[in-house]
Amino acid sequence: MLRRQFLSNALVLLAGVSSSGLVRALSGAGAATASGSLSGHHKAICNELCEMFIPRTDTPGAVDAGVPDFIDEIVSRWYSKREREIFLGGLEELDRRAREEHDVMFLESSAAQRSALLSAFEADASKYVPERKAGLTAADIVGKGTIDEETPFFSKLKELVVLGYYTTEAASSTEMVYIPVPGRYSGDALLSESNGRQYTW
Repeated sequence: MLRRQFLSNALVLLAGVSSSGLVRALSGAGAATASGSLSGHHKAICNELCEMFIPRTDTPGAVDAGVPDFIDEIVSRWYSKREREIFLGGLEELDRRAREEHDVMFLESSAAQRSALLSAFEADASKYVPERKAGLTAADIVGKGTIDEETPFFSKLKELVVLGYYTTEAASSTEMVYIPVPGRYSGDALLSESNGRQYTW
């Protein structure tokens, strides 16, 4: 299956993708909003963040799977102006807080310091409450996903890393069990045969 189609299917399954840029890029509906790429410094930060989210262990990590390039493509070319502004602002804020709290740039801070900074961003993101649009009911949202360009930096980052990673060949061939033609399911038999890995087909 082509990665674009796999990603499009993933959007339907997730039913919670909040980025209009991801929807445009993966559904083929609409053109790119910009051209170019992230700065070298921003790319380096994204590399480190990807490694923090999904490090290399006995299976490939997010960097091995090319997730930083996926993030660069989506943020630079497909995100809306507002989404790009929030994401790049988050990268700058990581540096600002690192300088403020540790007197170094984010990439120069220790692993423990970087982890604490990212945890603080996660805590901030957990407090975010999307604006409820007038006339929108629960039935309008369930199973359809919503577009909210104002989601915080950490939420955008997590969405990009997880979707970017779990739709790569590296992840699907090591983190998941591929079943070309799903067969009969009998209790927990499939789970035991997969050694706890998620199935994909």
